[in-house]
Amino acid sequence: MQPYNFKCSQCGAVNFTEENQKLRCNYCDSLFFIEVEKEKPTVIIKKGANVVFGGNVVVKGSIDIQEGAIVKFTGKLTLLKKASLQKIKEAKLRLMKEEIN
Repeated sequence: MQPYNFKCSQCGAVNFTEENQKLRCNYCDSLFFIEVEKEKPTVIIKKGANVVFGGNVVVKGSIDIQEGAIVKFTGKLTLLKKASLQKIKEAKLRLMKEEIN
């Protein structure tokens, strides 16, 4: 679970799992596309790195984020598949409970 500087537009969570140029919300299961161009060198972010991708950064190729690296995206993410309304509702409730504790 990587910390991303992006809130899920469906439930408000900030925890995502990266899957082949996509981010999946760990709370409601919505799927977002990370816009990158293909056929370019791969970016590798190693353990211990702390990286922020801003709005004017374009990564051409894939991104390999190794466990232990901290990566934040401040640019645009595009929603590919919206989670079910039930999952979004459950995720929002879970987030509220975590904030209270």
